[in-house]
Amino acid sequence: ARVLIQLGRPASADSVIQRARSALGSTRDLQYETAQLRAAMGEWEPSATAWRQALANDPQLASAATYALTPTPAGVRPAIRRILAMDPPERGARRALADLEIAWGEPQGAWEALRALPPDTETVVVWEDFGDRAMADERYALARDALGAAVRARPSPALALKAAKASLRAGAPAEVFTLLPMRDWPSDPARAATEYLPLHVEALAALGRGADAEALLAKYD
Repeated sequence: ARVLIQLGRPASADSVIQRARSALGSTRDLQYETAQLRAAMGEWEPSATAWRQALANDPQLASAATYALTPTPAGVRPAIRRILAMDPPERGARRALADLEIAWGEPQGAWEALRALPPDTETVVVWEDFGDRAMADERYALARDALGAAVRARPSPALALKAAKASLRAGAPAEVFTLLPMRDWPSDPARAATEYLPLHVEALAALGRGADAEALLAKYD
């Protein structure tokens, strides 16, 4: 079936899937092939349904789902969103939806797809990755939301630093002081001098507190 799809022969691939259904009584174990087939035939909603089932078993197929569903016509996209965003939120389906939203020019929708995931360790990795991509694309407000959610779920100095940079670029300099409080500086003086201090100074300057920025620099000269 996969080879026939690659050769541009979806009707023949469909006949193989139907023979499998007859032999096995189900295509439960062929959801990946079914999803690819339905996309190749332009049957976008059945494809999305099959992708959701395939992704529940293997979240690593998110990139393949995104590639297959990206050509979905604009009028059908709301239905694809509903299918992939069904409750309960599943990591693979939500990652695929987020990538689709970016491909469709809706980055805010991408974050909405991801923010509903349970805040566990794997989700924090997903949020951090999204935040890094948003920073690279200069979508600072999205980076602030994603990295802020990540650091709240799993606090760490590295995540706090990323979130502070995103907040500063997103026009929320006051958040720098909450994310990188000075009480934490003594535990990592090297990082404080080279990374925390410049962000605090920049945040103070952005808030119009030039005198405080100069005093802070003098203190840590």
